[in-house]
Amino acid sequence: MSGRAARDVAREYWGFAYEPTADTISLGALLKVSPGTDLRVWLSFDLGTGGGEPERRELSALAVNALATAGLHLVCPSESQSTNTVERLVRGEALYVESTTAEATSAE
Repeated sequence: MSGRAARDVAREYWGFAYEPTADTISLGALLKVSPGTDLRVWLSFDLGTGGGEPERRELSALAVNALATAGLHLVCPSESQSTNTVERLVRGEALYVESTTAEATSAE
């Protein structure tokens, strides 16, 4: 994203869009947030729409850090103790959002 005007990056990557037929919210060209049938919020990249791995990696790190600041983290359904959520997002895996305090409580 370097070399591009901040306004262009913001417009391309941080604009919200709602797709009623799929019941998903898109954050920019790559990121999808959707409610699961399990009442969790799921986060993933749409690998078929623009942007390459460097953009996905940068946006993944931003999302993981923003969630951590809010007391949230991403969880892989097949591996609940996964620590490398940035890499999982970059590969296109769907991860769900969970409260960090909920994880600590369930571990006790």
